[in-house]
Amino acid sequence: MINLKYIFVKFILIFLIISYPNFNNASEILVYADDISYDSDENIIARGNAKIFKNDEFIISDLIIYEKKNKKIILPTEFTMKDSNDNFLSGSNGFFLQDLNYGEFSDIKIKLSDGSRLIGKSGKRDGHVDIISKGVYSPCKSRIKIGNFICPTWQLEGEKILHDNKNLFLYQKHSKMRVINTPVFYIPYIVTPSPLRKERKSGFLTPTLALNFFDTKTTHSTSFPYYFNIDIDKELTFTPMIKYGGGVDSSQRFLFDYNQLLSGGNLSSNLIFDSNLEHQNNNKWLNDASLITNYKQNINDKYRVSIDSALQTSQNYIQITQPNDELSYKSSLSTTLKLEGFYLQNKDDYLSAETIQTVQNAIEYIESKK
Repeated sequence: MINLKYIFVKFILIFLIISYPNFNNASEILVYADDISYDSDENIIARGNAKIFKNDEFIISDLIIYEKKNKKIILPTEFTMKDSNDNFLSGSNGFFLQDLNYGEFSDIKIKLSDGSRLIGKSGKRDGHVDIISKGVYSPCKSRIKIGNFICPTWQLEGEKILHDNKNLFLYQKHSKMRVINTPVFYIPYIVTPSPLRKERKSGFLTPTLALNFFDTKTTHSTSFPYYFNIDIDKELTFTPMIKYGGGVDSSQRFLFDYNQLLSGGNLSSNLIFDSNLEHQNNNKWLNDASLITNYKQNINDKYRVSIDSALQTSQNYIQITQPNDELSYKSSLSTTLKLEGFYLQNKDDYLSAETIQTVQNAIEYIESKK
């Protein structure tokens, strides 16, 4: 005969175990060491291979003092910590609160999970944010020996460096870039994606300032590129550029660089146009423009189609705006439609059919007919 009372008690126990909060309280820590002692205030003093564990985080040091009253972990000597994101943090003469969400220390060194490094004179961790004073950041793993000093190929120095481990951004104040230990770039404030960020995000890219000296004329230009992460397979970079000097009041150039991945192909379009909106006695907002489009698509496993076209409003405009483009060396622009076939009957079979339409100064020609 089944004991109903026994079954009822067993059911209650199982229910309590399932519904009751975890007996291993998340705020608890585990302490291990070669020698563990207590002082008069019941503080824990761990010496020799001392370790503190909390969930999936831990701290290792030769000496760890846990203040029971203040719930503080004192680290008088060098220590190493691994956080829940598999980042390693080391330093000396510091402390952490019991939840490991806040700490302050000297000689901070952080090795991120991707191998990037942050090093500073002092620092602190406040939640998901690491703040480094007089710090250096380098994602470069290669090292070059200069005299008795081994340095990264390039690095960024900052008076203050803030690494947001949650939103994955890197903020730097008074940032200086060094290449082979030589300063080459300075900016008062810069925000860049964290090296841990794998997903693209819309935002401003690094601005540029250019000075040009030609005979007795001096011109300068500034640009402020902005990156649009439209979708996982689409992106657009918009770059407005303002130019001053050289005999003009001012002029503007706008660049649109669009790229899209297709199933079995890709589409890219590059639009550039110049404007003189701020020029005195100006009655034409559009000065010059060019449009370059490239399209490639696999029709199936045997055929591929590609379309390349280019158009400019005046001769040599592409040569001026994009001197590195192969179109700069052509006397005329063209639209090309190309069809290719592979492995049609035998593995060495190849078919190529191409049609070309040559266009030169198309817009100027149309305007002259009006």
